[in-house]
Amino acid sequence: MKAPLFSSVATLSAAMILSSCATAPTNQFANLSRSSYRAVEGKAAAPSKGVVVARQRKANPAQVQVAVTRITNYIDSLSAEDKEVLRKKRYVCVCTTQAPDSKGKVTCMAWDTQTQSFVGNNTYELVNPPPVPSTIQFQDFDAIFVGVAKVGVGA
Repeated sequence: MKAPLFSSVATLSAAMILSSCATAPTNQFANLSRSSYRAVEGKAAAPSKGVVVARQRKANPAQVQVAVTRITNYIDSLSAEDKEVLRKKRYVCVCTTQAPDSKGKVTCMAWDTQTQSFVGNNTYELVNPPPVPSTIQFQDFDAIFVGVAKVGVGA
C-alpha cells in the first residue's frame, strides 16, 4: 500500500528542517578585510570609505549597560571561528542608546575583547555608520563594527 501524499510531504519537510539545523555556522567576518573605513572627526565630509564621528564624549550609565548587554550576548552567540577573529582583531564597536542631543545617526562604544572592558568610557556619535560587519579605523585602534549586535536568525 502506498503512503498518502500528505505523509510523504510531511516527512520530506521534517528532513529538510532537521538538515538545515545541522549546518555548520557561517563565518560572519569572512569579508571583513574588504570592509575597512577610516574614522574622521568633525563636520568634514567623509572621504570614500570614511566614517564621520560627529562627537566623542563620556558614556552615561544607561549607555554602558545597553552596550555591555549587547556585546556580551553577541560574543556568546558567535561560532568558535568568529570568536577567534575577534580575539585577533581585539576591539569591537557596538551601538548603544543615543543621548537626546546626539549629533550622529548611531552612537557606539568600543569593547576590548582581551580586557573584557570598554576602551575608555567614550561613546562615538557616527554620522554615517558603515555596513555590518566592517572595520572602523579610529585614531588609536581599529574595531570591528557590529552595529546593534543582533543575535539569532536574520541578524
